[in-house]
Amino acid sequence: IALLVPLGWMFAGFPGLVIGFAGSELLRYAVSLVGTLRFGLDGRRQDAVMTGVGALSAALGWWAVSGLTAIGFDNVYLHALVIFVVVSAVWSPWLFTLVRRLQRGEKLFTLEATS
Repeated sequence: IALLVPLGWMFAGFPGLVIGFAGSELLRYAVSLVGTLRFGLDGRRQDAVMTGVGALSAALGWWAVSGLTAIGFDNVYLHALVIFVVVSAVWSPWLFTLVRRLQRGEKLFTLEATS
């Protein structure tokens, strides 16, 4: 972060800052991935799924607000409510899984080592 964010800002302003931040996060992820793989923990599949779900929820929220704006609804509170509903709907299967585990008295999260 200390290197890539200022460099991004210097060369491209705010968009460069965002790219620098994203680049620093990718480097941090790579280091974490190497460490966890050395301990036999492989979370790449879960990371890919969660990244995809995050991207899907962001895209659907953006699309919903764009649609509202296109038909003349500019109210920021309505936009916030719609984003909340859309994003919550996308993430609800994972929330319900955690709630069911709590109801059964199970552990919320488990680590499974690869063989």
